[in-house]
Amino acid sequence: MCAGRPRDDDWGTIQLDGVDAIEKAASQCSFSTKQSNHRRGEFPALATGVSFGGGQKVRPIYNYIIFRLS
Repeated sequence: MCAGRPRDDDWGTIQLDGVDAIEKAASQCSFSTKQSNHRRGEFPALATGVSFGGGQKVRPIYNYIIFRLS
């Protein structure tokens, strides 16, 4: 999600390239039942990146990507 729009004449093209990359990545993913059925909504999700909050003592690293393709 990008709030606002950068002052760049190429932004429309850059944004569409991002959409294409996400759709390509989604087509190459396979999701477990747990990744497909979760509390975040009716779409598959992969955990990625760094987690903050939740009271943990150490920041776990996750890869969290949500794919919501219509």
